[in-house]
Amino acid sequence: MALREAVTRFAANEDLEVAGEFIEVETGKGGGALDKRPQLAAALRKAKQLGAHIAVSKLDRLSRDVHFISGLMSKRVSFIVAQLGRNVDSFMLHIYAAQLLVIAAGALPEREDMKVLLPPPAPKSKP
Repeated sequence: MALREAVTRFAANEDLEVAGEFIEVETGKGGGALDKRPQLAAALRKAKQLGAHIAVSKLDRLSRDVHFISGLMSKRVSFIVAQLGRNVDSFMLHIYAAQLLVIAAGALPEREDMKVLLPPPAPKSKP
């Protein structure tokens, strides 16, 4: 329910109209992932028909598979991830998808904040 509300709130904040809602309960793991997700396939058809975007609350709700996400991008499927914002480009979506893969593999804790670490300042020279 919170995921649906997040997309609805995002659409309202961005002055976007919700043209349809598709709720997927199937997993898309393995080969033929799109065939296993009929609601996603229906949403893709409708979005293409209307020239609209697919909106998801979080990238992992679309998929945790980098190959699947990049495959959607290569087919020119336009999707928006509410958590990331409307103007995230395909390069950044690839980065986030790869991060999901690392999280799924257990190499990175799921709720860990990403931080940029700067090198320590150079020691000041004595006069």
